[in-house]
This record gives sequence, structure tokens and C-alpha cells, in this order.
Amino acid sequence: FRKEKANIQVKREDSVSIMVEENKPLQIGRMTTKQERYEFMQLCQEFPDVFAWSYEDLKGFNPNLAQHTIELDPNTKLVRQKKRPFNPHMEPLMRKELDKLIEPRIIFPIKHSSWVANLVLVRKKSGEIRFCADFKDLNRAYLKDHYPLPSMEQILQVVAGSERFSLLDGYSNYN
Repeated sequence: FRKEKANIQVKREDSVSIMVEENKPLQIGRMTTKQERYEFMQLCQEFPDVFAWSYEDLKGFNPNLAQHTIELDPNTKLVRQKKRPFNPHMEPLMRKELDKLIEPRIIFPIKHSSWVANLVLVRKKSGEIRFCADFKDLNRAYLKDHYPLPSMEQILQVVAGSERFSLLDGYSNYN
């Protein structure tokens, strides 16, 4: 099996910001026509429950509809990583970010867990922090599925030559 390189050059086009409603900005490619921008804005206004403009708009997920499980190798020993120290000055920022995730039920507190992965705080250029988790032990233990996600290269091959394609940015990669 030989992996071929994609001959696709992706240029990041400039975007314009349009306000769908107050505090609901929409970034849309500058190459779109005014009519297309207007139609997309109308679509966002017609179906406001489909889009989340903030964490507060995210209503969590009902586990009765579907639930994801991670299949683990039954021979794997459970791992509780030793707590790593972090800068105490980061605690107020950490609490603020945690509250933003707890309120819309993206995450929720638990008392006990079979696995413990360290929280890693990364400061963004803006001064905000981003949560990362060290899942290296869990990654070693999970049973690989036989239906992997396509690579970015494969996705670009599929959309190559298309007149348009869209990119939706999930909040902090949680949804």
C-alpha cells in the first residue's frame, strides 16, 4: 500500500464578519457573494436552535439517545496518573474554564474514576488557557477500531475541485 501525496494547495481566504443577531457574529468567506451571505444569514436566523454561539447555547447531550463507549483491552491494568503540580496562579483561570464546561453539561464532576488522566493547562497567545488531557495511558489500552477516521489528506482529495465547502469550528473540540 503506497500513500500518494495530495496535490492540493489550500489557501486560507480572508473572511468577513456579519452579525446574524446581536452577539452572534458569523465569519464567512470573502469570496462569497452578497446574496450568498444574505441567504446563509437567513438560514441561521430561521434555525437558531441548530447553532451554538456560546457555551450557554450548548445544552448537553441526552445519554438516553446514544452513548459512546471506549472498548479497553481487558488485560490492561487501570492507570491513575500521579497528580502533576501546576502554577497556583492559574487556579482562578482554571476554575473559570471548568465552570464554562460544567454549566452546559459538556463535562460533569464525578467522585471516583477507574482512570485518572492529568489535566494539562496551556496558555494561549490571548492569555486564556486551554485544557488538554494526558491520555497516553488510555490510548495504549483502548482496542483500536477497524473504521478509522479519514486523514486530512483524504478529505482534501474528496473536496478538491468543489466550488465550495464549509468548515464548522467546534467549541474547544468538545462537540
